[in-house]
Amino acid sequence: MKKAAIPVLVSSIVIGSLCACGGGGGGGGGNRGNANPPATPPVVNASPGGIFHGTVTGCSTVCPVATIMLVTESGEWIGMDPVYVGGANVGRITMSGSHFNDPRLLYGGSPVSFGFRPTLPATLDRPGDFRAFEGDVVERVSIEGDLIHNSSRGTKLAVTYDPIYENDSSLATIAGTYSASDPSGYTLTYLIDINGALSGSDTEGCMALGDVRVIDSNYNMYRFDIDFSSCGTLGAQGQYDGIGALLDAGGGAESLLFHVVADDDSRLVVLNLPKL
Repeated sequence: MKKAAIPVLVSSIVIGSLCACGGGGGGGGGNRGNANPPATPPVVNASPGGIFHGTVTGCSTVCPVATIMLVTESGEWIGMDPVYVGGANVGRITMSGSHFNDPRLLYGGSPVSFGFRPTLPATLDRPGDFRAFEGDVVERVSIEGDLIHNSSRGTKLAVTYDPIYENDSSLATIAGTYSASDPSGYTLTYLIDINGALSGSDTEGCMALGDVRVIDSNYNMYRFDIDFSSCGTLGAQGQYDGIGALLDAGGGAESLLFHVVADDDSRLVVLNLPKL
């Protein structure tokens, strides 16, 4: 059985005053107490957790475009174009009932930046830009909202829930070899062992070492911590962390989709690798 989201209870109790009225002439009046009014109904925060598929509309260049979102139970999320031509949004959803309104980071770049090559970083949008994500969650059903840029609300996101999120997670489940190549012969391979140790390399000499951890065994979501080295002056260097999940690649096959962000938020690596 899956764990329900833990509600946040907000209550207010108002103590009614007691009014004593005195009477005369042979016994008079008595005391009458006012019953306490009911407490404010509890606010139950919806869980935003899930794997979602849908569409982004209203952006200036590539929209409408398909999108996939990974969201943990605590609200950490990434949304991206599955073929990586439209960039990626990263943030944390903080629920207030079924509504949220939180800052986000937008990363953009050429398709190869989000495909196989961790040697090519994404480009973080200008620091002066204000970006937020505001919307509503129907738990385990959908997320809809606005991808706000400064004062513009023209970009809309609408995604629906994929029950693959409710597959149990474990280090044994995610252990394996993940690899892909592009037409030029470039190849990237990652290995995850039964203890969660991760190692990766590509044909250009970039190395990745790190670990994978189960976030909650009831849900198909994992945490990744990776240190990149020897990836070139423009490549992914240093410590990164993020989230990922196992996806259905069709025909009984699986792929591993994960993203990791540099500690200083300057670069993003997104990989979607078939499981061999």
